[in-house]
Amino acid sequence: MAKNSKSCECCNTVHSEIVTELPNRPLKITEIAALRKENNNVFSKSPMSIKGTELGIEDTEQYTTIFILGTNAIARTLCYHAEIGWVVEDKSKVPKKGDAKKIAMDLFNNTAQNIKSMNNFSPNRKIPSE
Repeated sequence: MAKNSKSCECCNTVHSEIVTELPNRPLKITEIAALRKENNNVFSKSPMSIKGTELGIEDTEQYTTIFILGTNAIARTLCYHAEIGWVVEDKSKVPKKGDAKKIAMDLFNNTAQNIKSMNNFSPNRKIPSE
């Protein structure tokens, strides 16, 4: 994770945390699922997927530009920005006696609800059922 103080060219926001451990590209849904098995992650799921061809990738597999990654300590919403890579859009700390998977699932559900309520949501994108 790297600290950032520059404004994003796309949205004019200063994304204070950039995830440098992820490749600077949208990730396949299968890659998101594989992250669950790495580095003490307890949750890794995307609230939406989209065909690679809709993202300009010559691949019909399902990709994502947003997902929730949870550890025993924190859950983060990670969002891909082509100009800077994966950034932390939201996060929730897990209390000492808290349920890490529940905290991550709550963040996932909130993010999915926000995506569903967007007016410009493409019908080609898929929201996984709960």
